[in-house]
Amino acid sequence: MKYAPSIKQEDSMIFPTFKDERIEIFKNEECTPEKYIDILSSITIRLNNIKQIILFLTHENMQNNENNYLNFFIEYKIDTKAFLTHIFFLKRRINFFLQFYQKKIQINEFIEKNKDPFSLQKSMYEEYSLKYEFNNDYNLFYDLHKDEYNIINRIKSLGNDYEPNMKSLYIGLKILNLILNDSLLIFKIILNAKKLSDVNEDQKLNLCKLLYKIQACGLLICNLFFLDKNSIFNINEKKFDWIIIKSKIRRINVDNKNIMMDVLNEISNKLSIVYSSMNTLESHISNNNIINNSIKGILMAYYFFRKTEAKIEGGKFMINPDINICRKIWGLTETKESKKIIKLALPHIEFRQSFYITRNENDIINNEALNELNEKIKDQNFEINANLQSFNSNSTYKKNFYKIPNLRKRGIILENENPDSEFPKRSDRFKSKKELKSLNKEQKRENYVKVILLHNSYIKTNLPEEKDSILDKFLCCNVSRNDNNISKNTIILHIHGGGFITLSPLSHENYTRKIVNRTGIATLSIDYRLSPKYSFPSALDDVYQVYTWLIENGEADLNLKIKNIILLGDSAGGNLILSLVYILLIRGIKLPNLIILAYPAVKLNAIPLSLSYLNTFYDPMLDFNLLNFCRKSYLGENNTEDLNPFISPLYMDNKVLKNLPKIKIYGGSGDPLRDDYITFFHKIYNTNVDCEYVEFKYFPHGFLTYDYSFLMPQADVCTKMISEDIEKFFKNL
Repeated sequence: MKYAPSIKQEDSMIFPTFKDERIEIFKNEECTPEKYIDILSSITIRLNNIKQIILFLTHENMQNNENNYLNFFIEYKIDTKAFLTHIFFLKRRINFFLQFYQKKIQINEFIEKNKDPFSLQKSMYEEYSLKYEFNNDYNLFYDLHKDEYNIINRIKSLGNDYEPNMKSLYIGLKILNLILNDSLLIFKIILNAKKLSDVNEDQKLNLCKLLYKIQACGLLICNLFFLDKNSIFNINEKKFDWIIIKSKIRRINVDNKNIMMDVLNEISNKLSIVYSSMNTLESHISNNNIINNSIKGILMAYYFFRKTEAKIEGGKFMINPDINICRKIWGLTETKESKKIIKLALPHIEFRQSFYITRNENDIINNEALNELNEKIKDQNFEINANLQSFNSNSTYKKNFYKIPNLRKRGIILENENPDSEFPKRSDRFKSKKELKSLNKEQKRENYVKVILLHNSYIKTNLPEEKDSILDKFLCCNVSRNDNNISKNTIILHIHGGGFITLSPLSHENYTRKIVNRTGIATLSIDYRLSPKYSFPSALDDVYQVYTWLIENGEADLNLKIKNIILLGDSAGGNLILSLVYILLIRGIKLPNLIILAYPAVKLNAIPLSLSYLNTFYDPMLDFNLLNFCRKSYLGENNTEDLNPFISPLYMDNKVLKNLPKIKIYGGSGDPLRDDYITFFHKIYNTNVDCEYVEFKYFPHGFLTYDYSFLMPQADVCTKMISEDIEKFFKNL
């Protein structure tokens, strides 16, 4: 039986390719009606072929000792029933696109015909022999139907004269068609094999990865239907807007394609060791932390020396990643043991101190406060205050500044303070030891914001000093230090990334320490509250609390002369920075002098998705399901507010946006978020904001966190560039 049309090997995507290159190639293709219909027809045929093969392989007559295909799918975490359900809805969506384009169906007609899930359940049972009852299986069916119904209703709200973005949809369909191609290629190998054991593990793993991508394509393809017509990516690249934007984009090729491919593959292999270990650990979990840590160490050592098994087991995990295990993996850097190991790999820093800032209960950023700001913007008479508030001691943002000492450190007596010191009295700065004993971790999180201060020389803040250990002094790699006039009156406020759900300032000190040592500028890094426990706007409030404290009390409490403030953030941190500045502009609070963003998450709404989101299929860290989980965790109960500018800075009001200070954006061409922050760059450029965008070819999302000599040393080019750009900016003032 012939299950698929003939396929040319060179058209395959089984072998590693850069998705950003593939997308760029398809962008240059002309999307004619004939090509559009051909690709939809081809996808329909291949979906039918895959459906037939799955039903054939999982039929009870095909299950025996040598070829138990059902167990094979279970082993690789492919739920065939769920997969066929995804195929059913994907076929319906493909059919809808085709009929809609050919004007053979109206939106109202489609909704009326398909709004009853029970009729769809019956038709799917007839086509796939899959019967659903009201149990966990039915939940998937209902969720997919609800998702489809919401998308179609979104089209309906745009009116019957709505013309979808066929160009972006066509590119997405081309990618889907290649994935289907590859799936059928491996299926042919399996069908031609005498025994399932004759098929090598790499081919099995690649097949299951492709089947997972087909499932994810259902949502991705539908969302490409909605790409904003005003987006820069919906404009012909020969048009004036693109010509101007391209001239403003600085593209840097750090290494050739093959070297970067090897680097990214090596990152994936190292992550596979961690994924394999943590996934296996779940089946051997114990209530005893000592036992768990011992098992974890043994597993990591085992998979380190058996890299082929690690690749297979890690690949199985990433086919359909468990979100809770992902959070544990990302949180590995926060364990006591990991922190000690991480410090050995970090650049040496002369001064590192943590402290806490009390939350100003009279000035909290919550949903009510943000709603008031949104209403203020809607007022036609609203104007941005040209005389933004400067540093002074009479601000309404004055707050007490407390240090919660690290009780593991040796005590420091502070009774003999200079009576002429500018610092407030000790009772205003510190909690007593007795009071500290009564505070648990959650109470600290609720009432204080933790901040880490880094500098390349000692700062006399009159706070208990936290010095690096002897190991830090002798085993850390040093970075050249620089002292200049800029460093004496400037401070960097850093906000880390991590999808709003994990990581901390320490996990980003691999590059923040380098910037501190190279520029000589003190850096404050905020350890904000994480989702899903603390959803929006908790993290934004933490950032706001630290910033308003800094402009009011920073000089006195830190004993630093602060004339300039730089905001630095990556990924989720970039989102929080832009949301913070939006608040500052509306309230008329002193702005930072410079904003530096690395691959910022500027858009958190699910519809529309950008073309670059297809890179989630290949990004070593940012899986599509994980990206969606981060978004939902951060939004919490605000899940419907996807156009809120405090959640998605891309939707900031232009009359506010045009007052932004200088912005520098750094990104990677392989980043799933790339199109979003280029769209943002285009928007602020059109409002005459002083802005620059630097793109590193082949770099993935989160490349700064990979900036280690043993992981991705190419990322250090960006860290150096950030340091140099900071110095250039202040020299040109």
